[in-house]
Amino acid sequence: MPLANMILDDPSSFHLLTTDLKEKIIEAARNKVNIQAALTRRKALTNIQNNFTMRNTWTARQIQYTQFPQGRYSLSVIQASVGATVAASYMERQENGGSRRPLQG
Repeated sequence: MPLANMILDDPSSFHLLTTDLKEKIIEAARNKVNIQAALTRRKALTNIQNNFTMRNTWTARQIQYTQFPQGRYSLSVIQASVGATVAASYMERQENGGSRRPLQG
């Protein structure tokens, strides 16, 4: 994309430029957070496959991430999350840490 020379003759043009720039920064931040969430999920899957005995793919499929939706937001609210679904609640101890306690005895 070629660089364009922009001449700002009046303050309203500068306001339009800064508004557009702010929206592009927010879009870039949202995209970066979503990409990092996908990469974190991939790393978690690799970690699970290396450290657990996998009998099927059900556990690996339960590790999911939620993307931050498109729209107009401020930078402070942009976030994405990665983790096991509610169906795989047995993975909670691996995600949050803690010791295993038997149900009886």
